[in-house]
Amino acid sequence: MTISSGPKIITTNEDGFIYFYINGIKRAFVDSLRGAFAHKDTPARYRYDPDTLISQVDIRSDYPERQPKPLMIVVEVGNGNANVTYVGDEFNRIATLEEDGIDGYEYGGKLLLNVNIKIYADKMRDAEHLSDLVTLYMRYLFRNLFYAENLAYVEVNVGKISEEGDQFTNTIGTEITAQFDQILSKDLYETIQNINISFNAGINNSK
Repeated sequence: MTISSGPKIITTNEDGFIYFYINGIKRAFVDSLRGAFAHKDTPARYRYDPDTLISQVDIRSDYPERQPKPLMIVVEVGNGNANVTYVGDEFNRIATLEEDGIDGYEYGGKLLLNVNIKIYADKMRDAEHLSDLVTLYMRYLFRNLFYAENLAYVEVNVGKISEEGDQFTNTIGTEITAQFDQILSKDLYETIQNINISFNAGINNSK
């Protein structure tokens, strides 16, 4: 499994768009769930397939305007903890162009994020079975895979199935601890340090 952001909190694509680790963690869960539900050991009634016409369940990282399948699993990343006093992000070393491809400073630390996997089904039985499968895969199959990517979790909290309109829903949650090393360029660092945020400067520029 390759997470879009690798072991870093911030990375950019070819267009320069910044992806945060939140996006990478969501994609990691979506990819893992799709792989598990696509396997022949998953009951055919709940089998995932990249072909939406064949797939029995929709597994995604966002909510569609219209639910395409009676069975759907959505990965959410909720509140977390990135407080410096708690996380203790620290300077590791000076990065070089020759070694790292960028002149900058490497920092390391932890990021805690809550992940909720939302299950939607049109029948109670299907909501129960999907909850069982997600719990099984998270508890026994995903942990080593995630740990190899510096993502760790221990708890797998299974909610109570509820009825919302014509759907049955459930939430399976966990807290991810992400270990990261992040290189920030010297240019970015120096640009930020040269910003004038003094109290007097704010008063003088307010008019």
